[in-house]
Amino acid sequence: MAIVASWSGRGLSDGTALTTATQGSGDTLWDTVTAGAFTIDASGLHSPRIQVDQQAAAEARLIWDTSTLGTLAGHAVRMYVELTAYPSANARILGAHAVDATLQWFLQVATDGTLRLRSLVGIVDSSAEPLPLDAELRIEVVGDGTGAVTVDIYEGDATTTWDVLSGTGLGTDVEEIRFANPATTPTWPRFYLDELAVADTATLIGPADVPGAPARFPLDDRYELLLDGTWTDITGYVYERDPVTITRGRSAEAQTADPSKMSLTLNNRDGRFSARNPISPYFGILGRNTQIRASLPAPAGYLRIFSSDTEPPLSCPSAAALNVTDLDVRLDMDVNTWRTGNIAGKYDFTAGECSWFLDLSGERVFLVWSPTGADVDRIQAGSTVPIPTDRRRVALRITLDVNNGAGGYDVKFWTADTIAGPWTQLGATVTGTSTTAIAATTADLEVGGLATIAGFGPDGTLWAFELRDGIDGTLVAAPDFDAQTPGDTSFADAQGNTWTLGAAAALDDRDYRFYGEVATWPTTWAVNGDHHVKLQAAGIKRRLTQNAPVLRSTMYREFANPARTGILVYWPMEDGREATRIAAAGDGHPPMRVEGTPSLAEFDEWTASDALPVMAAGRLSGMTPAQSATGEVSVRLFVFVDQNVAAETSLLHLNTVGGTVREWEVRLTTAGGLRTRAYDADRNSLLDHTSAFDMQSRGFTILDIELTQDGADIDWSTLVVDFVHTQTITDTITQAVDSGTLAGNTFGRVQRVTVGRDKGLTNVVTGHLAVATDLEAYASTSAAIAAQNGEDPLDRMKRLCDEEEISFVAVTRGRTGNAVTLGDQLSRSLVELLQEAADADGGLLYEPRYVLGFAHRSRQSMYNQAAAVTLDYSAGQVEGDLVPLDDDQATENDITVKREAGSSVRVEQTTGPLSVADPPDGVGRYEQPVTLSLTRDEQLPDQAAWRLHLGTVDEGRFPHLTVNLRAPAITDALYEEIVDIDVGDRIVLTGIPDGLPPDDVELLVLGYTETLRVMGHEIEFNLAPASPWRVAIRDDADHARRDSTTSTLAVAVDADDTSWSVATTGTLWTTAAGDFPFDLIAGGERVTATAIASTTSPQTFTVVRAVNGISKSHASGTQVRLFRPVVRAL
Repeated sequence: MAIVASWSGRGLSDGTALTTATQGSGDTLWDTVTAGAFTIDASGLHSPRIQVDQQAAAEARLIWDTSTLGTLAGHAVRMYVELTAYPSANARILGAHAVDATLQWFLQVATDGTLRLRSLVGIVDSSAEPLPLDAELRIEVVGDGTGAVTVDIYEGDATTTWDVLSGTGLGTDVEEIRFANPATTPTWPRFYLDELAVADTATLIGPADVPGAPARFPLDDRYELLLDGTWTDITGYVYERDPVTITRGRSAEAQTADPSKMSLTLNNRDGRFSARNPISPYFGILGRNTQIRASLPAPAGYLRIFSSDTEPPLSCPSAAALNVTDLDVRLDMDVNTWRTGNIAGKYDFTAGECSWFLDLSGERVFLVWSPTGADVDRIQAGSTVPIPTDRRRVALRITLDVNNGAGGYDVKFWTADTIAGPWTQLGATVTGTSTTAIAATTADLEVGGLATIAGFGPDGTLWAFELRDGIDGTLVAAPDFDAQTPGDTSFADAQGNTWTLGAAAALDDRDYRFYGEVATWPTTWAVNGDHHVKLQAAGIKRRLTQNAPVLRSTMYREFANPARTGILVYWPMEDGREATRIAAAGDGHPPMRVEGTPSLAEFDEWTASDALPVMAAGRLSGMTPAQSATGEVSVRLFVFVDQNVAAETSLLHLNTVGGTVREWEVRLTTAGGLRTRAYDADRNSLLDHTSAFDMQSRGFTILDIELTQDGADIDWSTLVVDFVHTQTITDTITQAVDSGTLAGNTFGRVQRVTVGRDKGLTNVVTGHLAVATDLEAYASTSAAIAAQNGEDPLDRMKRLCDEEEISFVAVTRGRTGNAVTLGDQLSRSLVELLQEAADADGGLLYEPRYVLGFAHRSRQSMYNQAAAVTLDYSAGQVEGDLVPLDDDQATENDITVKREAGSSVRVEQTTGPLSVADPPDGVGRYEQPVTLSLTRDEQLPDQAAWRLHLGTVDEGRFPHLTVNLRAPAITDALYEEIVDIDVGDRIVLTGIPDGLPPDDVELLVLGYTETLRVMGHEIEFNLAPASPWRVAIRDDADHARRDSTTSTLAVAVDADDTSWSVATTGTLWTTAAGDFPFDLIAGGERVTATAIASTTSPQTFTVVRAVNGISKSHASGTQVRLFRPVVRAL
């Protein structure tokens, strides 16, 4: 058999109009192409394919005539087509003609969807069923040269026929093959030709072998809806005719990320995606904001671990084999942060069964073990150098030789690319001065976190874990995640251990590309039966930014937090000016009565609270809910005595029942003191004690009445907690206490609480009244009192998301010690507060692709990071043209940074090509005002300098870069690296074509758009320059060199001169031999300095020329600078 003509569209791009002149590479050219009817579509089983759009009363034809085919007696035709709807009148799709244009046979799609084999006389045969819509069909026609024709119909590349047609008397010789319709036939809906081939033998051609499609295609993409708590696969209903597109992160021009989104088209012919369709299998469970996710196959099965401080993600019971002598433990992990977390161990702190555990701290890994089983006897050894966290996936190995043969022990740390090795020792061996042992205990073996050790485990992916008894010894535990069924919660390993997953873990084998919600279901009911849903899903940010509620004050959120126990009732007292009652925070709790004339919502100077009442001549009273006596009562109230009262008056009054004491009261004296009183049922005085607290001079205070039933006596305390409006979470909060014992009395339960019972508090501010039946109910509230001022940006984002029960992923790559701390947390929406924290940090807030929630790529994680991937443009690893822009989109050379409720700092770029000077000396002034949440004004200069640095990057901008993952240059290994790229990662582009700057281009990923088809996969990255993220590191070989801005050539040089005279104003260049070599840039030419002589200016530089391929002469006065300068990090 010989293929005499074929078309597969190789070399054509999506959207290209198919014409006689534009037909692709490696294909048989059509002899006739109807202009305007055919467009290239980059999808389909063997993409690209032809999209057919026939206009009314116009033909749509592709023809191979006798000049191409010759005369064929026995012949075969193979055609891949996809129909989206049936024609409104019978329509021709393929025909064979003799040389005189006599029609021998043709295939026709009837209005009922059946396929007919026809001659000019009439119908010869017809399919029993309508052709499937929105499915790839392979139709194979064989003519034996005597007039007998058979038509085999297949679904895609299947080997079993869907139907077979046949007939005789259909002509002999064939000299033309015509695809689609003549003008005389009516218009029919869009359809597709994926591939067409003609052979010269009467034998089935068989499935197409399209060259250039890697084995990973067709894509095994999957789409699932969370229906009634179960992920339901809907992939079979996703149309191929419209590509799936996923957009995440932000564009190259935007300041913040838009909500991530995914678009796809669903087949809704049976109405299953119509939420109000009562016969839909999803009726009642398909609705607005139904969760959806998209995925591709992962390289292997894995354990997804989510950060948790309550239970280990994976554990197995203790066994004798797990109590090792020498230790050899190995993990293969890809986690978002290496800065803190317990990652594995056999260590039950609470039960006193302590063997060993691994802990992360400050980018280092620590081994902790106990020779006795008691935590008090623990020994710790840490890696002497940080984990190489620039690698996204790191395998760790830790060994403990309890007796090194020299009277001591040895701890070694190792890293590798995977758990298979080879292993490279991390830092130096840690050696002890005496031998040791690892206690044999009954503690469970836990992985991904420890149940009894304080702190969160890491968040990310665990690919493998191994525990050996002895260094390179017997394998005693090795859970094989790749062998497990996704979704299982328990399994056994080959060593006989039974592993159980915690709630913060999941077995999986998918690489998730999108996680979001479907807000609407836009169903289209077409006349031709093509009922479909053009679905638009979005990340959680979309919902949270629509009519976004303002989060309450930090005090409200802390005291009303459901996780806080012991508080019986809480009245925030943040009600509006016209309120007639004071609402309680809890559901069903009674409000307080408002009496007299308090000035509600009058005082707003405490940033931890919304506006509070100035009591004036007012009284506020409330009943407590039903309760059981616990023997403890603690009543708290914010108090600010702006001015002493004119006469002693009641500040806080309690009515109690069930005891001998029926009233407890704290009164405010004219001197600012507090007078504590207690009365029995007849109002006889049981206690009268005055404390000289001087409330007026104390400023902001929290008043706390604490009562404890101590047998037959009451232990009482009146406490005053002092703080200031500039309080930070690290500042010490002091308190004054006056206490005593009221013998022979009981207090029972608090029934009513009254503030300002005498209506005489005048200029006293009160708020946040809480009644607790546990003296520890207010523990750890100091941060809320300080409005969370001084909080780390990542800590704030995580806390806010935890409070709102939204997933949060912190991507730090192990970088710790953030110099940025935030100011007060004010009453704003969740998204505004998250963005506020991200802006101050300088990182990137976005939505993760494997969980519904938020993620933040920290500023520090982007410093000096290794490339996530290196792409060679000259090797065809990048699609399309390079379009560098020398524009002012990102130029900001006049920066004013203001601290919220604080001062400001302004900085300008006054020298250089991007200075504020008018052209040609600069580019003119580009002002950028920024308001940030910061703890102190002292943070402003660094913030302003960093932003000026980012806004004055003097290089071309590559806003977009597209990678076609089906391209022959994309190997499987490179494919895995590319699809792993996420927001904030670094791409290095090599093989830059002539005419552009010759050096490699460093790019920072801000976001991307991913396009998925059965036979296609593209990612278009949104980018910014990565060069400004090179920062100085003390004593580092690559990042510790200081640049000069005042060095110029003192004498002109020719293209071959290797000795340069360089003049410098100020600090001179190094002459120490150990500091060489390093690269310089002058006039676009990169050179390597191998030596510098002279301790006065000008100095003599010995250089290697044309390192980047640029060889040229340079005039005197040409600036000489470091090729890769670094700056001081924020």
